[in-house]
Amino acid sequence: MTWLFANRNFAWDHRDEILSGPAPDLAAVPDSVTADLEALRIHDRFGISSWPQMIACDPRDMRLFGSPERTVESVEALLDRACEEMAAASSPRLPPPVLAAEELEKLLLRVERSSAPAEVLSTAQKRVLNRLLSDEGSDIVLRLRALQIVIRTDPAHVRQLAPALLQVPNDPFRYAVMGVLAADPDPRTEPDLLRIFRLAGQEVASRNPNVLRINAVRALGPGGGSAAVAAFADVLADPDPRNYLHRLLVETCGQIGARTPRDARGPILEVLLGAVPGPVAAGADEQTARIEERLALAMVRSVRTALAAMGGEEGLPAVPAQWGEAEYRAWLEALRAAIGSRSQRKPHHRRLLRQTPAAVR
Repeated sequence: MTWLFANRNFAWDHRDEILSGPAPDLAAVPDSVTADLEALRIHDRFGISSWPQMIACDPRDMRLFGSPERTVESVEALLDRACEEMAAASSPRLPPPVLAAEELEKLLLRVERSSAPAEVLSTAQKRVLNRLLSDEGSDIVLRLRALQIVIRTDPAHVRQLAPALLQVPNDPFRYAVMGVLAADPDPRTEPDLLRIFRLAGQEVASRNPNVLRINAVRALGPGGGSAAVAAFADVLADPDPRNYLHRLLVETCGQIGARTPRDARGPILEVLLGAVPGPVAAGADEQTARIEERLALAMVRSVRTALAAMGGEEGLPAVPAQWGEAEYRAWLEALRAAIGSRSQRKPHHRRLLRQTPAAVR
C-alpha cells in the first residue's frame, strides 16, 4: 500500500547516495531510499500526484486492488481483501524490462547535473530513449523516465511528438509534456490541451483532474487564443477564489489578451469582469470569513494584474484592504470606468456581477 499525503520528494532528495561511487550501484543505496524510489515509481505508474490519495496494489504484477475511503474501517477492509486475493492467486512477477527503471533514474540524475546534458547520452542510449517515447506498449514508468531525460537533452524532439504524447493516459507523463509546451508553445497542440482542460476527470481519465487542468492552462498561456478564452469563460462565469485554477485562468486571460489586437480584446475583458468575485459577507465564523476574504482579494489582484498586462496600470483602481459589499461595488464601478467602452456588459454578465457566487456566500 502506498499513500500520498502532502509531498512527492521521495528519493530525489538523495541524489548523492543514488549516484555514489565511480560505478553507481543501487545496492549501495540505503534501504529507505530504495523504498522511496519504489514508492515514486508506483505513484508515477498509477498517475498519483495530488493528495491525499491511497491505493493498494500487488507489487508482483502491479494489479490494483482499489482505493479506500478515508476511514480506518475502509483501509482495513481493503487490506484484508488484498491479502486474501494475493494468497489465493499465484500472480507472477512482471518480466524484467530490457532497461531497468534504476538505470534510467541514474541516467536522469546524471543529465540533471551536467552542464551539457545532451553530451551525457551515447548514440545507443538516444535510440533506446526515443524508442521508449514512441512505443505505446512500453512500461509507463520507463516511458516517463525516458521522457524526463529527453526533455532535458532534446526538448525540441518532445515538442515535435507532443500531439501524440498528450494522449498517453498518465498524469505525470502529460504534466511533463505540458511543461515543454509552456516553455515553447506549439499551435498544433491547442485542440488537445483544450480537450484535456474541458474533459479532465471525465472522458480524459485522471486521478488529479484539477491539477491536470492547471497544467493544461499553463501550456495554453503562451500560445492559446480565442478558443482558450471561450473555454475559460465557462469556468470563470462562477468564479471560485478557493480554487487556484480560477486565479490561473484569470492570469492566463491577461497573457492571451496582451498579445491580442486591441480591437479584438472585448471578449477577454468580458471574461475578466465576470471573474471578479462577489463580496464576502461577515458570518458567524470570523476566521472562515477572513480566509474567504483573503482568497477573494487574491482573485481581485489577479484580475487587476491581467488587465494591467493588457493595457498598463494607468487608471486601474487599487485593490482595497477589505472585500465587503461596499468595497466590491465601489471597486467594480471604478474598474468599469477605467476600461471605458471596453466594459460594456452583456446581459448575462450583468446578472453575474450582481450576484454573490456560491463559493463566497
